[in-house]
Amino acid sequence: MVLVVGAAAVIMDQMVDTEMVQRFDDTLLTQARTLVALVSVDTASATMKNTRSPRDSVFRGETSGTFDIQCKNGDRISSDPGAPRYPGEWKAEATQEPIFDDVTVDEVTWRTVRYQFDALTQQNTGDTGKLSAATSVASRACTIVLMQPRTKLDEMLDTIDAILLLTPMAALIVVLLLSPRLVRRGLKPLALLAAQMRHVGPQAVEQRLTGTGTRELEPLIARFNEVLERMSDGMQRERQFASALAHETRTRLAELRALVDVEQLYPGERSTRELLDEVGNIGGELESIVSALLLLTRLDAGIESLQMRPVDLDEHVARQLQRIAATLHARNLQ
Repeated sequence: MVLVVGAAAVIMDQMVDTEMVQRFDDTLLTQARTLVALVSVDTASATMKNTRSPRDSVFRGETSGTFDIQCKNGDRISSDPGAPRYPGEWKAEATQEPIFDDVTVDEVTWRTVRYQFDALTQQNTGDTGKLSAATSVASRACTIVLMQPRTKLDEMLDTIDAILLLTPMAALIVVLLLSPRLVRRGLKPLALLAAQMRHVGPQAVEQRLTGTGTRELEPLIARFNEVLERMSDGMQRERQFASALAHETRTRLAELRALVDVEQLYPGERSTRELLDEVGNIGGELESIVSALLLLTRLDAGIESLQMRPVDLDEHVARQLQRIAATLHARNLQ
């Protein structure tokens, strides 16, 4: 997140810097064209000489820039004070398309624009003492260099840089300082939920989670309560199964113990074979119970797999009735 915000701030800063420099260049070019228009109008009736012109008074109070106009015929006009010494052959480098550049003169950075233009000069061709003297218009190529210091622009760009870079950093610092408290506050409902879950277990299968007042946690609490409900039903079935298994095993063991005790105390007329057959039946039932439990254990462990097969219910019931036929006959049961 910090990298994304930092990259966005840098991109915004570059875009703003580019736009501000473009606007500064547009203003500089507009002033240069205004000077060119003034020079073209003023010199249409007189030849421009190598002198300083008071035309810069038009910009006085509005700009601290300087300009210098030179023509190929040697004419020159400049602001007062004149433009700083421009490095290089600026007359040869200039074209009709404006060229913008940064120049450092005496540790001061200037923003410059230079281009060539055609200036018109109105010249007398007749007797200068007569009012009807003939005139002609000559065209000559000139070059203008307009320079303004970048001090205010750079100060403004530095201020914008500070705003665009320092403000996100300050915001990130505030977020980092507040994040632990906000995180703890946001995790408080989870802490309450965890405290409730400590009381959920086999000792309290009917325990359910209550709402924490947080809308985002309500679906989670509802689903968890559904899981607890299914777990409660499963544990209830396991308890019923364990109770029934214990009752069935105890019943068979009680039958076996009662049979032995009765024969010891009150020996009857039954033969040893009959007694052993009854003991064998009881032992077989106990063995089937234990085998079923072992099979369930193997199924839970994945050692055995469930297989579906048809069962003849009538045959199964008949076999069970045959097993207890003697008891039914003795007790006259149907």
